[in-house]
Amino acid sequence: MKISDALLIRISVALIAVLILYSNLEAGPIYSSVVMADNPDAYWRLGETSGTTAVSQTGTHSGTYSGSYTLGQTGAIVDDANTAVDFSSGLVQATGTGIGGTTALSIEMWVTADSLSTYNTLLMRTTSLAWNDGFGIYYQDTGSTQLQFFINGYAAPRVGAVFATTSSYRHVVATFLGGQAGSDNLMSIYLDGTLAGSLNTTTSSITYGLSADLYIGQSVSNYGYWDGKIDEVSIYSSVLSAGDVAAHYAAGIAPIPEPSSASFILSAFLAFAMVRKRRVKRDVAFSR
Repeated sequence: MKISDALLIRISVALIAVLILYSNLEAGPIYSSVVMADNPDAYWRLGETSGTTAVSQTGTHSGTYSGSYTLGQTGAIVDDANTAVDFSSGLVQATGTGIGGTTALSIEMWVTADSLSTYNTLLMRTTSLAWNDGFGIYYQDTGSTQLQFFINGYAAPRVGAVFATTSSYRHVVATFLGGQAGSDNLMSIYLDGTLAGSLNTTTSSITYGLSADLYIGQSVSNYGYWDGKIDEVSIYSSVLSAGDVAAHYAAGIAPIPEPSSASFILSAFLAFAMVRKRRVKRDVAFSR
């Protein structure tokens, strides 16, 4: 059975069209897949453009927006259309039960800061303004302008990282490894994939209040609001390793590679040429 040149051309043109279409398809959300692969307790992408519900990608712990905030802002993740929230005196509040472990905890988010004042709060799970249980990340001007990550009490134990106002997103991760003997329990804080501070502590577990809700962008009782954007907030009952943190950061800043349309077109034409060449050789052989 002979295949005509016209049919071969039509097949090649169709193949080229399919490959061009494929090359222009948007790649999947790589960063969110990386986060979900590490099994967070809750993961708020904060990509809503309307409404008052902050959806958790885990299917539990969706929160509620209130106060002053602006949805639909440019998000942190490169080549991802998912948006972020700009907080001024607003917050997301979610039920805290089941968020964070007692001897293992990781908190992760991407943030900007339009202004900074002591006790501006990124995230907190606690029962009262005393901040004497649970965990949180807040800003305190200690002379070295630091983000502070605490467990069980805002003053101690805590570990800080130098931080300043920024219109560019910073990747913030805080971890606690407890359940260890003596002072082998470890608190760590990372900025942009790199360890920025660590503290060994004799505190081996986190104490949670019975009604401790989770707050993003403020603390309990509308205190200490964050002034800036917050995006991609996740909390784990496990400890992200330094390698995990670096991998998450890399996934957030790396452009998603797209297949080259030109390379697909060239490949298709080469394939057509090879088929045509073989057909010519076959025809010559038959004619002999």
